[in-house]
Amino acid sequence: MKKFVLLMLISFIGFFAYTQDLILTDKTGYIIENNERYATYQKVDMSQSHYFYMENHTADDIELTLAVELDRENSTILENDAELSVCWGLCSNPWIFGRLTETVPADNSMELKFDYNNPTKEGVTILNCTFINEATKEEVYTFTVEFTVLAADFLIVDKTGNIFENNGKYVTNQEIESSRSYYFYVKNFTDEDVFLTLLAEVDEENSTILQDNVSLSVDWGTSDNTPWSFEDLQETIPARGSMELRYDYDNPTKEGVTILNCAFINEATEEKVYTFTIEFTVGDYANIDMPVVNQVKAYPNPAANNFYVNYEFNSVTDNAQITLTNILGVVVKTKPLDGLSGTANIDVSGLPAGVYFYSIKANGKIVETKKMIISR
Repeated sequence: MKKFVLLMLISFIGFFAYTQDLILTDKTGYIIENNERYATYQKVDMSQSHYFYMENHTADDIELTLAVELDRENSTILENDAELSVCWGLCSNPWIFGRLTETVPADNSMELKFDYNNPTKEGVTILNCTFINEATKEEVYTFTVEFTVLAADFLIVDKTGNIFENNGKYVTNQEIESSRSYYFYVKNFTDEDVFLTLLAEVDEENSTILQDNVSLSVDWGTSDNTPWSFEDLQETIPARGSMELRYDYDNPTKEGVTILNCAFINEATEEKVYTFTIEFTVGDYANIDMPVVNQVKAYPNPAANNFYVNYEFNSVTDNAQITLTNILGVVVKTKPLDGLSGTANIDVSGLPAGVYFYSIKANGKIVETKKMIISR
């Protein structure tokens, strides 16, 4: 009986997954959900095309109009700082989007392209996009594209697009005897292929879970992915390309933490181009009320001299604070947080304009990280 119910459930899930008429994906096949915000990253003075594909999973052709609107209030890179155009069927003139119409064939897909060329400064451009079914005049898909411009040559993001800061710490949480894979993507913003070596070293002094208690392996390039063997981790990242980095942390037998210090070395220059730490934390998270925030809202964003953060925790926390870091991962501001809720005033009048990240920390762990733009 249980097997029958399980098979019925799997069949239902499979049926449900394919009943969505329209699906938007990026070039890697990642599905952009309806009403989702999608982040792109590129370097100052770089030109880049960003490709998406609208898939039609019906038996009929669908004529779709794409309406694009610039979020001027929250964008810091506008007409004088970059060239931005949209191609959906026809291509728009730079910064003149209007409404573009194209027919997506039955059981087929159509390419959507954003050309974002030569941004002259760090910052962000935000586009709100809506697909309208011309037959019914209904909005059938909405999404936001956030073009983030940085001055760095390299960047690491996790699977959801969150930036893994240079010199920063990334904390994972999983339960005893569970297995998980953690995916990151190393992006090369330069115009040359770069051969990178990944150095990984366990902090044995501060780690409480080691070889006898868990299987830990790293998949980066030519590695054979043998547990606890972190040698010969080398890969070439194409110019203006990216490469996947994966950590497999399997079957920890007790609560505790494994701390892995990592650094990428440019083999041509023998220089460290990115350093970071991963803390694999194991506990009985199914039965523990984790110190997370119910609400975080920062305003104004972009900010000029000050910004404010409204916060609310769902449980009592120790040593809660906000840290503000620049794009290099250097902490430039720290502000203690008092009580379960409140508003923190962050003075940024002495900081240069650019892209920053504010993190909420509680009980020694980062529980929320978001972007803040300083613009004057």
